[in-house]
Amino acid sequence: MKEQRVKKKTAERMKDEIVMDERIKEGYRKIYTELLRLIVLADVVSLLVKEFVLKADWHTMITEFAVLIFAPVYLMVRQNMLGIHAEGVMSQGKRRRKLWVMMAVSFACYMAAVLVIKKSLEVSDVAGALSFIAVWLFIYWGAEKINLYFYKRKMRQYEDE
Repeated sequence: MKEQRVKKKTAERMKDEIVMDERIKEGYRKIYTELLRLIVLADVVSLLVKEFVLKADWHTMITEFAVLIFAPVYLMVRQNMLGIHAEGVMSQGKRRRKLWVMMAVSFACYMAAVLVIKKSLEVSDVAGALSFIAVWLFIYWGAEKINLYFYKRKMRQYEDE
């Protein structure tokens, strides 16, 4: 008798609560991924407008640079802190090649945008792009070291259990 009442109350609670199954969670993940892409794209557009249309000083673009640099690094570090490590999905060499290709394409797109908008290419434009890439790579390298630390720590925890 008591067991039937417990089952009935549990069923009633289930109706009132939203059950988060894997499909719903995966949907949220996709939405958040798209949102991050839109934010980064808006950030890039903001940088380009400030640089080429408004001729703004680089001091006014610090927030955009911070978002461009720290958003992907935060995601990478946070995933490893939670134990969601994709080491087996892509080899280290393939990840590095992908990173360098991404940097080369980004640099080429930036230089093309400079040429189209300014109609000329100055040394400061190239230096600015290269310095941004250097800072980004340095922070990425530091984040990789932090990731490795958290990954090893997580693996030690799993071995101890």
